Amino acid sequence: MNGDIFTTALEFLDKYNGAVTAVATAFIAIFTIVLVFVTGRQARLTTAALNLARQEFVATHRPRVIVRYIQGPFENDEGRQFYWITFVNIGVNRAIIEAFGADLAKRSDETHRWAPPGLDAEPKEIAPIVLTCGQRYVFTVTARKVPEALAVVATQLFRESVIPHQLCAVGVIRYRDGDGVTRYTGFFRVLDDGRRSFVLSEHDSEMEYQD
Repeated sequence: MNGDIFTTALEFLDKYNGAVTAVATAFIAIFTIVLVFVTGRQARLTTAALNLARQEFVATHRPRVIVRYIQGPFENDEGRQFYWITFVNIGVNRAIIEAFGADLAKRSDETHRWAPPGLDAEPKEIAPIVLTCGQRYVFTVTARKVPEALAVVATQLFRESVIPHQLCAVGVIRYRDGDGVTRYTGFFRVLDDGRRSFVLSEHDSEMEYQD
């Protein structure tokens, strides 16, 4: 009995060999397409999971550069005021400072207009400074010299005894981490004459930030 079944199967395969091969080929093709689709979907899900894990790692292991304190104002040999600002990296990984911009300028307490020569605190490219966890760096910021053509105007507009004014320390740094993510830290402080120290400006809180 078994021999007859085997013989019949062989005869069927021999007779319909082409059809069986075509059907088998079709099933293999369908299986391959499904396999490619599933594999591609799995690869996308794996990539998304890895990217999410990477983002979470960067967020929790990022550098964080903050203003530790500002010292001054002082006066140099040329009679120009300056201050020292200390930044510190309180994050886990190293921070690479790539640009820095700051100024020391006066503005009207009433109109908030800047006295000549104005304010220039745009970040400018510098030689990279690497700060590891807990490391500090001090920048010296000197008030810009007033051009002679504006000196008379500046004196007239900002006489301390006539028009109330504020002495402001303003600036920003740009830094990145090892993964190339760029961040900024900005500051805006005004001089408290009573304490002779720079304090946060309540009217310029948006200028004091950490990305």
